[in-house]
Amino acid sequence: MMTAPAWKLLFLVLLLPLYTFGQSPAEGKIRRSDRDGDGLKNKRDHCPDEAGPVYLFGCPDSDGDGVTDSKDLCPLEPGLEFLQGCPDSDADGISDLFDECPHTYGRADRKGCPDQDDDGIVDDLDQCPTEPGTDKTFGCPDADEDGIADREDDCPDLPGDRSARGCPDRDGDGIRDADDKCPNTPGEARLNGCPEILPADLALLDQSTELAFFPEGSTDLTPAGKAYLDQVAEMLQRYPDFHLHLAVHTDTQGKTADNLTLTDYQARTCVAYLVAKGISPTRLQARAFGETMPIANNRYPEGRARNRRVEVVLVIGDW
Repeated sequence: MMTAPAWKLLFLVLLLPLYTFGQSPAEGKIRRSDRDGDGLKNKRDHCPDEAGPVYLFGCPDSDGDGVTDSKDLCPLEPGLEFLQGCPDSDADGISDLFDECPHTYGRADRKGCPDQDDDGIVDDLDQCPTEPGTDKTFGCPDADEDGIADREDDCPDLPGDRSARGCPDRDGDGIRDADDKCPNTPGEARLNGCPEILPADLALLDQSTELAFFPEGSTDLTPAGKAYLDQVAEMLQRYPDFHLHLAVHTDTQGKTADNLTLTDYQARTCVAYLVAKGISPTRLQARAFGETMPIANNRYPEGRARNRRVEVVLVIGDW
C-alpha cells in the first residue's frame, strides 16, 4: 500500500504532461505570431526578428532618435531624421559624420567649414581669412598674381620673383631690377647686380693703348684696329648691360683744331664699326680729345706714336 507522500508524487508526475499539453499551444501560438516579442504581430512588424517600438513598426532604434537602426548612419548617437539619424553639433545642416568642422557653423560647399572671405579656402587654412586670396598664397591677396602674397611682396603691383621679394628680376640673380645695374645679366650684389669682368677681358681692355688704330693723320682703321674692335664686339655680347667708352687722342703734329676734328672723325669711325658688328649705338660713347691729353713726349717719334691712341673702358650700367 502506497503512503500519502508517494501517492502525491505519482499524481504530480502524471498531471504535468497534461498541464504542459494544455498550455503549450497558446504560448507557442503567441511566439509564432510575434517572433521578437515586442508586442507587434509579425504581419505588422517591419522587423519581425528584432524587437522595436510600435511607433517604428517594430524596428529597433538603439539611440532613441526616432530613426530605425537600419536607416540610421549614426545608430549609437541621437540625431536628426533629415540627416539620416546623425547629430549636427553646430546646426549648419551638415551632419557631424560629414562635417570637417563639426563644432563651427560652416557651408555645405566647404564641407561644413566657415569661409568668411568666400575665396574657396576655409578659415582654418586661410592665413588671411577676411581678405579673398588664392591657393598659392594660402588665402592671402596677390594683386599681381605672381604667387607671392601682397603682405610679403615688396612690389605688389608688379609680377616678380620670390628671390627678389616679389619684385621683377629679369636675370634671376636675386637683385630686383630697380636696384640692378645689369638687369639682363646675372651678377653679384657687391657689383650692384653686375657680373665680374673676366681677367681675359680686362687684359683685352688694357691692350687698347698699345695698338695703332689709325695711320698717322688718317680716319681709316688699320687691320690691327679692326681685329681689336672685333674682339671688343664679342666681349660686349657677353656683358649686355655694360656700356663702352672710347676716348680718342692724337699727337701735336698739325694745328690743334685740326687734331681735335681728326680725333672726332676717328671716334665716329670706331662707333660705326662696332654698330656694324651688331652693338647698339646706345651702348657706345666716344669722345675726341685731340692733342690735349698726351701720355708721352711729343718731341720724339716714339712719344708721338704713343699719344696717337684709343682708350677703351667698359662701364657698368648706365653712363
